[in-house]
Amino acid sequence: EQVLINIETEKNIDEKIVFKTGLEYKYMEKLFLRIGVATEPVISTFGLGYAMKNIVIDLAFSRHPDLGYIPHFSVNYSF
Repeated sequence: EQVLINIETEKNIDEKIVFKTGLEYKYMEKLFLRIGVATEPVISTFGLGYAMKNIVIDLAFSRHPDLGYIPHFSVNYSF
């Protein structure tokens, strides 16, 4: 109930296959910690999410070998 593991593969015709995996840990009732990695190029990600009634707020950072750290932010509302 507290841990979610995701695994994904992606293949474009002219590019190498990409493997992605991530782990989400439910730290508290409404707070989630996340970490992930992808190949081709190797990209690592980490972040957290906070869930209220119908709103989920996510904040994350990824580390790209050429671009450096990239911030990500989203707010989702469910009807």
